[in-house]
Parts: sequence; structure tokens; C-alpha cells
Amino acid sequence: MTSPSAPSSPIGQAYNRDFWSTWPEVYEDLCAKTENRAHVVSEEKVNNIFRAVLAFDDLRKNLQPGAHILDAACGIGYNSAYLAKLGFSVSAFDISDVGIERSKELALKLGLDPAMFTHADHTFLETVPSHSKDAVIAMGFLRYVDAPARDYCYRHFARILKKGGRFILTNQNLLFEAFALNDGTLKFWAEIIEEFSPAAKLLGPQSVLDRLREKVKVPDRQYVPGSISRVHKLNAQNPLSYRQLVEPYGFSLEKILYPDSHLLPPMLEAEVDKQALMKLKAETCVQKAEDWRGIFMCYEFMAFLRRQ
Repeated sequence: MTSPSAPSSPIGQAYNRDFWSTWPEVYEDLCAKTENRAHVVSEEKVNNIFRAVLAFDDLRKNLQPGAHILDAACGIGYNSAYLAKLGFSVSAFDISDVGIERSKELALKLGLDPAMFTHADHTFLETVPSHSKDAVIAMGFLRYVDAPARDYCYRHFARILKKGGRFILTNQNLLFEAFALNDGTLKFWAEIIEEFSPAAKLLGPQSVLDRLREKVKVPDRQYVPGSISRVHKLNAQNPLSYRQLVEPYGFSLEKILYPDSHLLPPMLEAEVDKQALMKLKAETCVQKAEDWRGIFMCYEFMAFLRRQ
């Protein structure tokens, strides 16, 4: 496979240099959740920690200490640091200079080599030798990437992995819109209907979405303060057809998990006791990550791929 050229469109625009500056520390909660699956974490950390725990389960099962792992878009470095403490050889990069500064601080605090972290965008992948990695993790990365950059990244991930190497990543879950019960749900069904057949023409000059809005009343989507989704359109994938997307790059799909399911639609979760909800999520989500219902209830899905 030839090394693909970097696309001209930049990635990571959703993360300005200050995104990670106010993010809470994650490492201690991550360790606690790994040891005790019922450990309760705060709402802002929950998705990051739940998906990390499931990724670590897989890597411990399939790799030996000393295996070489790349952490793509490592954020503030907690995943890399945890894996390094397990004895893996880890390298990592992130587009945020603040994220890398905090990653290096965490490494020093834990007695690890801060040189494992590099401040770089996706073109860092060009510096990684072919067939040099046993595994790649990319948590919360590709959903912010445009189509040319996604293609570039998939090709490079396939190039740098050894045969049989593991690729664990997360994607925005297109099917969550059906569960959200807000204006995004109506857009989701309108697109499904229009893409499936020409039946929309039977409705006359109005669009399917306009007709649905006449018949179905739902609240507008509410964004938490600082939400990137408010200003940046996310790339969503359908877990039912994801296998067809990755196979041309040389990956086989082993499994999909749903790490952080909403237990109620967002508009109802906003009305219940937050502490009670987070306790219930701690006792439910990771433990039921393989449950088929998560295909609708989790806004993100984890894909476990193997390099063919």
C-alpha cells in the first residue's frame, strides 16, 4: 500500500487551543473505574472513562506488555498514560498544544517519559513507520474529521498496523437520533424516508421534514455549555453498515460496543435526579455495552477492528 498524501482540508478545528484547558482530571477516576465497574464518575467524564475501560479490556486480552500502541488524538493523555503504566510502548499525538502540555505533566507525575506525546495534527501519521504498531486507539477523533481526512487517516492506520493489529475507535452513532426524540429525530427520519424511495413526491410540494414537523411536536435539541456539536457538524456513522465502510481499507470488524448509553431520552434525563442517574449509569452502561438496545441509546459506538 502506498502512503496516502495528506488532504488539504484541516482537521481538529472543533478543538481550539483552549479546549482542554478546563477539562477535569480523568486519570484517577479511570483507574478506579477499571478496578471497580460500579465506580461512579461525574457526567462530563463518563463517556471518556467508559469507552477507555472497554478498550483496555480488549488490549489486555489480546496484547502482551511491550506491544506498540499509537494513541491518535490523545487529548490530555490519560489513555496513553494508563496503557504505559500497564507496560505497553505508547506514542501519542494531539492537535491541541494545551492537551499535550497536560499530557506531559501527567506523564511526569506518574514517572513516565513525556516524550511519548507529540503536538501534531493528523499528518503525524506520515512519520510512523509502516507495520510498526500492534494497536491503534482513536477515541472521539474521526467524528470531527471531514471526508478527505477520514480517508487519509484510515489508509495510514492500515499502513502502520502490523498484520493482525488492532484498531479501536469510536464513531458518532447515526441511529441515536431515533432515540433522542427532538428536532434531530425528525431530520433523521426525513432523511431515511427520502433516501429509501421517491415516496416523498406523494406528499406534494412540501418536504418530508416539513410534513413531519406539522404532525409531530418535539423539543429542539439542547446543548450543554461549551458543546462542540453546537458549532461543528459531526460525522455520524451507521453501526449496521460500518463493516462495509472499513473493509476496503483492509480491516475486519470484530465487534461493536455501546459504552455510554442514555438511560432515558435526553429531555427526560434532564428532569431526573442527576446523582441517581449517574449512579445508575455506573451500574449499567459498561456492564451492558454489548446489549443490542445500545444501538439506539448510545450516541457513540466503539468499533473493534483487526488489520487483515
